Amino acid sequence: MNNYNMVVTKATLKAIVDKLNSLYLEAEELMVSNQNVKVLKEKQEQVSLTFQEYVENHFDYVSALKRNNAKSKAKEELSSLRKGKEEFENRIDEWLSGIEENHDDNVTVKSKRSHNSHASRPATVRSSIASARSSTKRTEAVVKKELAVLKKKQLQEKQRAKLQVEEAERRRRAELEEAERRRREETYKLQRSRLISGSVGRSMECATC
Repeated sequence: MNNYNMVVTKATLKAIVDKLNSLYLEAEELMVSNQNVKVLKEKQEQVSLTFQEYVENHFDYVSALKRNNAKSKAKEELSSLRKGKEEFENRIDEWLSGIEENHDDNVTVKSKRSHNSHASRPATVRSSIASARSSTKRTEAVVKKELAVLKKKQLQEKQRAKLQVEEAERRRRAELEEAERRRREETYKLQRSRLISGSVGRSMECATC
């Protein structure tokens, strides 16, 4: 199957995953201060919308796949991404709850979150981001390979078309040469026939005399 004919391609999904991972990282950076609560909630909403966009495109992509192993792999990627999002949501909810419970101790909370922001990131979220980056590299490799195959195929088709044109030209020339040869042969036979006829005629005249 030619993936370039799909309405939704791997590149489309990759772009959405890259956007999702970028939002994850931006959210992590916001979790260093309780003054970022409003912006963080907005970022959380963006994550939900982006994930929904991925899900919708994912189903369109899977519906166009023919091989079962390709469908299974795509579904596994969605499952991994969904699990990472759930971990992210839990992480945000936990952080927001901590802000509300420790509202009177804002300085302590800020220091703690700043120090533990990256260290306390859930393993699944870290794994999801690492997996997404690895998947991005694999996708880029696949796209490059497919482009190379396509270019090679186009070159082969171009060369084949050129050979067909050259072959047609050789045949045309051969036909013209054959026609010319036959014309010359017919002309020679006609001239020879006329010479023979003239010679016979003169011989008969001489015999009469």
